[in-house]
Amino acid sequence: MKRSLAAFLTVFMLLAVMPAGAVETTGEEEQSNGMRFALALNIMDETYHASEALTRRQLAECYYNVITNHADITGFGETIFTDVEADDLSAVTLCYNTGIMTGTGNGTFSPDEPVTYIQLIKTMVVFLGYETRAIAEGGYPYGYISVANALRLYKDPPETIEAYVTANKVAEMFRLSVDVPLMQRITYGSRDYEVEYGDTWINVYRDLVKYRGTVKANHMTNLG
Repeated sequence: MKRSLAAFLTVFMLLAVMPAGAVETTGEEEQSNGMRFALALNIMDETYHASEALTRRQLAECYYNVITNHADITGFGETIFTDVEADDLSAVTLCYNTGIMTGTGNGTFSPDEPVTYIQLIKTMVVFLGYETRAIAEGGYPYGYISVANALRLYKDPPETIEAYVTANKVAEMFRLSVDVPLMQRITYGSRDYEVEYGDTWINVYRDLVKYRGTVKANHMTNLG
């Protein structure tokens, strides 16, 4: 049975109404709603700093946390990368074997390299199952940008697609992707795909259902 987002919403609301001084900041940039979302769902933790560029290792860890929900899961296959440490092996191997992330050439993953905007878009499009559509619309990079735009996966894009992305930006894309239905193959042996509406990653990997409505009160205050 699907669980409601009530518990998560309680945490999220409390974070959202905190005064600015109560929110951890890095430099002058405060945590976005996306960052609070990622922290509340344990996609990221306190080691992620809002305004710092996210590394490829950290992005792999985010997808791993989403898919496994922090369960101690093995069996993702062997890694082909020579520069991935044991602590990062499960996350990187999962992302590679599912096609979410690829290497950087010569058997390397470059785990400490910053993630660029176009790399983030490509990984999210693949994660949501829309890579076939992106290829049909022109492939890398603009086919992926076209699909991401149609799915409303981003706000306020940078001036260049090669710009590095912060933890805030990555977290925001995960938040926006909650409403995107997964594209799932329904006919094997062909290229037929179908969107299963209502079946999103938060349903599949977290067994949660998102509800929309107006909160008028909680146990602390009456907003009516």
